[in-house]
Amino acid sequence: GPYAASRHPMYLAWALLHAGVGLLSGSAWVVVTLPAAAGWVHAEAVSEERSLAARFPAEFARYRAAVPRYVAARRAVPRLVQC
Repeated sequence: GPYAASRHPMYLAWALLHAGVGLLSGSAWVVVTLPAAAGWVHAEAVSEERSLAARFPAEFARYRAAVPRYVAARRAVPRLVQC
């Protein structure tokens, strides 16, 4: 599901929705408030991660190591071995 690709797909969607509404509506106000909205979303994500790390230390550490917070910068592509 989405939580295998991003630890916070809902927060990511909120930020993208905010940006999309601003761009599609042509509203400078919505676009100008994007940094504040993105900062709020990030603060919520970090707070949630602290809580999860305290409650499920080993499990969340494994999940955090395997799944990026929002999106992966780039995914590793396995190389094919030529014979």
